[in-house]
Amino acid sequence: MLNFNWFDNLISYYKFAQQALGNKNIFFVGWVVRDILLNLKKDNFEDVDITLAGNPDYVYKNLDQTAGSIFKTDKFWTITIVKKTSDLTTSFEITPFREEWTYSDSRHPDELNWTDDLISDSIRRDFTINSLYYAFVENQNSQLKIDEKTSFSPEEVNDNKEKFLKTLKNNGYAVINTLTPILIVTDHNLIRQIVKNWIIQYSEIEKLVGKYSIHLLLDPQNGLTDLVNQKLKAVWNPDDRIQEDALRIIRWIRFVTTLNVYDWINLDFDSKTWLAMKKFYYLLRKIAKERVI
Repeated sequence: MLNFNWFDNLISYYKFAQQALGNKNIFFVGWVVRDILLNLKKDNFEDVDITLAGNPDYVYKNLDQTAGSIFKTDKFWTITIVKKTSDLTTSFEITPFREEWTYSDSRHPDELNWTDDLISDSIRRDFTINSLYYAFVENQNSQLKIDEKTSFSPEEVNDNKEKFLKTLKNNGYAVINTLTPILIVTDHNLIRQIVKNWIIQYSEIEKLVGKYSIHLLLDPQNGLTDLVNQKLKAVWNPDDRIQEDALRIIRWIRFVTTLNVYDWINLDFDSKTWLAMKKFYYLLRKIAKERVI
């Protein structure tokens, strides 16, 4: 059963990140989106992964240096902002959209290249359910316009998942009617229209929901479908994902066993991902013991 009711709790984190980066066109990605949907995290987010288009040096130069403690890792193009308050420390890890090629050491990419394409960035991620991109799109107008055929309540998604998934597949998008509506987009053409030239295109969003503040979930790898079906599926070719980093086999097993302790979660690997894990388990012999522990 998926939860859609806690995304409003991300808004303050999103606005802080926009201000810190001096950029409105950013996305939260990975675990923070996934765990809200899985009903695992409601608020007090300690770690938030952020991605956006742009050259890493340009991103760094435009940072608000007073936003928190700032750390930069040049090798992997990662910037971290640590924000401390009286009751919570939140680490915002920023990695611009990037593409990766070949992993000769079965751990690190031999080549990285920054890109302005969100879909290309999604291809390098491990699981489809970790490839969900979130943005809060604020609109001062209140002219919500939703096609009833693509609109669902949270209860309808969980009670009639076949209809919801069919709508996503046929239309490339759907809307969840929560306090702040959630626009989910899976169609690659729509995604590229919504995020064009590095910028979130409000005019394209308005074609789908009118002029209204919304939560935007871009899902280029159909991770939401796999969440609904309780499947762990590697992005694209699972053979490639494991050969890039064989330790993923152990991480993935830990991942599923950790989440499945909760009564409402029953994740399992899809068949191709499971076969790849068995096929390449021998690569674990190449991994240093200290990486496993």
